[in-house]
Amino acid sequence: MHIPLTTAALSAKDSQAGDGFRAYTTECVTIDGVTYPAGSIVRGKIVEVIRPSHNCKGGLKVVFTEIENGD
Repeated sequence: MHIPLTTAALSAKDSQAGDGFRAYTTECVTIDGVTYPAGSIVRGKIVEVIRPSHNCKGGLKVVFTEIENGD
C-alpha cells in the first residue's frame, strides 16, 4: 500500500529500531473501506535500520500502528 506522508526527518544515521514516529497523510487514504482525509495522523515504529556506508545510502523499515482521522 502506498501512503503519501510528511514527517519530521527520520534518518538511518540516527534512528534506532523501536523508535516511534508520527507522520501526516498528504492525500486522502482509504483503508478497509474507511477514508481518512489529508492531514490524518499516522503513528508507527522503526523495526529495522540499515546504517549508511560508502556503498549504501542506508534505509529504514517501518510499521504503521495507528491512523487517526485528521478532521
